Amino acid sequence: MTACLFGTYVRSHSANRLLRAALAGAGFTVVECHEPLWEETPAKPAAYFGAASLAALGARYAAVATRLARRWRAVVAEAGGAPPLVVAGFGGQLDVLLARRVCRPCAGLVFAPLVSLTETLVLDRRVVAPGGAPARALAALDRATFRAADLVLADTAAHADYLRGLGAPADKVAVWHLGVEPEFLAPVAPAPVPRRVLFYGSFVPLHGVETIVAAAERLAGRAAIELIGHGPERPRLEARAVRAGVTLRDPVPLAALPGELARAAVVLGVFGEGEKAAMVVPNKVYQAAAAGRPLVTRDGPALREVLHPDEDCVVCPPADPAALAAAVAGLLDDPARAARLGAAARAAVVTRFAPERQAERLAALLAERLDVRVAPRAVAPTSRTAAVVVTWEGGVVTDRCVGSLLAQDAPAAEVIVVDNASGAAERERLRVAWGARPGVRLLLLDDNRQFAGGLNAGARAALAAGAERVLLLNNDTVLAPDALRRLGAALDATPGAGVAGPSVHDLRAPARVLSAGERHVLPLLCVPRTLLRHRRAAARAYAVSGVMGCALLVTRACFEAVGGWAPDLEVYYEDVDFSLGARARGFELVIEPRAVVWHDGLRGFAAGLTPWAAFLKARNPWLLVRRRGGPGTWLTFLPTYAAMVATSAALYALRGRTDVSRALGRGALAGLRVAAGAAPVPVGAPERPSA
Repeated sequence: MTACLFGTYVRSHSANRLLRAALAGAGFTVVECHEPLWEETPAKPAAYFGAASLAALGARYAAVATRLARRWRAVVAEAGGAPPLVVAGFGGQLDVLLARRVCRPCAGLVFAPLVSLTETLVLDRRVVAPGGAPARALAALDRATFRAADLVLADTAAHADYLRGLGAPADKVAVWHLGVEPEFLAPVAPAPVPRRVLFYGSFVPLHGVETIVAAAERLAGRAAIELIGHGPERPRLEARAVRAGVTLRDPVPLAALPGELARAAVVLGVFGEGEKAAMVVPNKVYQAAAAGRPLVTRDGPALREVLHPDEDCVVCPPADPAALAAAVAGLLDDPARAARLGAAARAAVVTRFAPERQAERLAALLAERLDVRVAPRAVAPTSRTAAVVVTWEGGVVTDRCVGSLLAQDAPAAEVIVVDNASGAAERERLRVAWGARPGVRLLLLDDNRQFAGGLNAGARAALAAGAERVLLLNNDTVLAPDALRRLGAALDATPGAGVAGPSVHDLRAPARVLSAGERHVLPLLCVPRTLLRHRRAAARAYAVSGVMGCALLVTRACFEAVGGWAPDLEVYYEDVDFSLGARARGFELVIEPRAVVWHDGLRGFAAGLTPWAAFLKARNPWLLVRRRGGPGTWLTFLPTYAAMVATSAALYALRGRTDVSRALGRGALAGLRVAAGAAPVPVGAPERPSA
């Protein structure tokens, strides 16, 4: 049976991801009829809800509604009939009204709002004054959305009571707790930084960030508090937070949060004093608990549906900085108790709210309320696709990457972790974390073959096991949950393609695009890539001449035709060589911009080089030109190479980094030896976790 996710719902939000996964786990074939709108502005200041902004949004929604109606007709035509179940998720208040008119599902229309407009704009953010005409209009809109649906899913029993009081028909409301995403269930060994206290979320009244800042003032340096996120209250609180010694950071990708949690000694939940804070359990609470971290959050009836104070979490009254400071100090001063609470929280969430449990509960609700019955099934892995992660002394960085692979909505059939001869402690850590994990295979090499050799070892193991496609990854990458599915679809849609690459973003500044495709033209090898790289904004896959090597999906035919990665290049320019080799053998390379991968290890010539990296970056262009170029290539290569190396060496010398300048010189001399016919000069083990 087919279930259609319909509307302008916020696709990346945890609530909607969990809903989609539960539908698939319950046995439905999930299709999407989606147009983005609300997610284009993640942080919504008060002006977002002003009259002018709402008028513009209303006009845009009218246009979106027309496109959604066309998309629905296309879904019906492709499926040979209307999907029997239609679902509108978080952010879908207008969507459920449109779906009732456009879709007319025969089995039922499900609305999973997570929050009502009234509680968000009136009770919590107070954008709309209580009791006035605008507040009454919002309440009327909420009631209309509830009545349009055949089933309304509330995330807690306390919240369900509130929705009924707001006007939702009692017989239409059912409780379905959100649960936790699989990223947070991966076995990441905690490595807490001493006295590091972590909050991530939105700077809105619900989260009570002002209470956290006031507690930091009372702790007076006894805790290293970090706040990750943005929101309308951040500008007002920034100066005060800095004076209190709080570290403020911009949001990080969801797939990076397990690593952040692993390094936290204490995690903070929400501390708002409003009615909304008492009746919801935010994602961060489930996530911290699933990661096994000691959690401090505000008490309330909703929380007690999920966790038990003093058994698996610590609670304090809402908006009480003194109580929060005391709770945090108590956990920091008693790490044994903190560890016990974290372990108990993980056990509680894994037992009651893991994805398979939530799929079972959703299936039971749909059968009971809508008489929709479908046999549960697991989400099928991407056909004949394996993933390879190359690591050396990777620690939690590698765990973060593997966790994002296992959380794919269309996961690989196998994840092969290739360890490049790490030390005994890291080898043992890998065995404990992943050795017994289904779908994960450890390939422990006896010698460090660097990145190129590690990729070859992993890819050949995957192909020998029957894979037809291999996703090749640096360990400092993190994948968006739909990245692998989108890369596979890009290859499917381009029969002549041998390589599909994602849009690569900076993990430390997630909105910054590092690569949307490369222009790998050998005579221009040493022209700065910032002048050559693709900058196009596209909605569909497009052809390129090169793909950045930190993440790419390659077909068996392409890998075998090229002969794998050049082991003598070791690291740096090995992706240029592979791209050139693939094109020379007639394979097309494509970028799928909707597949997003975050990368934490980009190094250019101008900054950030270690001596090891500098040596390879200066040596390897000679190897590549000798391997792939002709006589004419040298005419452009020599002057541009000389300018690149000389300028970089001078810049590093001016900064006092003569060690890097000397390494660039050694690399250039080693490259000259190669050009004269000598064998490449090998180098030692890498100086960073990324292999």
